Amino acid sequence: TLKKRMATDIKPVLTAYLGCGVVLALLQIISIVLSSAYSAALTRRKKRDEERYTAVRGGGEKRSLYHFTDTAPLPAAQPTPIIRDSGLPSAAGSHVPSLAASGSRAASLAGSRKS
Repeated sequence: TLKKRMATDIKPVLTAYLGCGVVLALLQIISIVLSSAYSAALTRRKKRDEERYTAVRGGGEKRSLYHFTDTAPLPAAQPTPIIRDSGLPSAAGSHVPSLAASGSRAASLAGSRKS
C-alpha cells in the first residue's frame, strides 16, 4: 500500500517539481546570458563612439557625437560685450538698418502678402 501510494500520489508531484525546477534554471541561465551580451554590446558601442569622436575631433573634451551646439564657448578671460542699441538709425552707426533706405515698412509688408 505504501509503494502504491508512492507511485500514484508522490511520484507525479515530485516529477512536476523537478520539471518546474529545470525550466526555471534554464530561464535563469538564458536571462543571464542575454543580459551579459547586452551589457557587452553597450560597452562596445560606447568604446566605438569614443574612438570615433577622438578620430573626428582630435581628442580633447569628450561629448556625444549627437550633441551639437551653435556657439563655441567663450574664453574665461574675455567677458561678453554688451551692445546697447536704441533701434533708431543714426550717423554713429546703428545696428538696425534704416527704414528709409529699404523703403517703407508698411509697403514691404503689403508686398509680402501678395504672394
